[in-house]
Amino acid sequence: MTQFWQGDLLLQSINRIPRGAKKNPDNIIALGEATNHAHILDGGQTAIYTFNESFWNKDAIPTIFIEIKKDTILRHINISTGEQADHEPVELPPGIYKVIRQVEMNPFDRKMRLVLD
Repeated sequence: MTQFWQGDLLLQSINRIPRGAKKNPDNIIALGEATNHAHILDGGQTAIYTFNESFWNKDAIPTIFIEIKKDTILRHINISTGEQADHEPVELPPGIYKVIRQVEMNPFDRKMRLVLD
């Protein structure tokens, strides 16, 4: 199993994308609305998919999958300027990856939420 890490994202190699995953129209994996930063795929032939398990759990956070057909770079950028943000670029080889986002639990409502980078 191959793993790559960038900020609050962990990419873990898997065998296939689940049936029912929906293809996203852009190259943004995660967007930090408060910081104006984004984790994006830059170069290569890539596709990003979202799989929402809300049928089973209404509070589920959608899972993101990436299919990379040609070497690419995972970048963390300021989306206003295009300049590198907090995290160094990560080179990604071809493969299929599950994106695991860091989460935290709110002790008051006992719900999970994404850690915002």
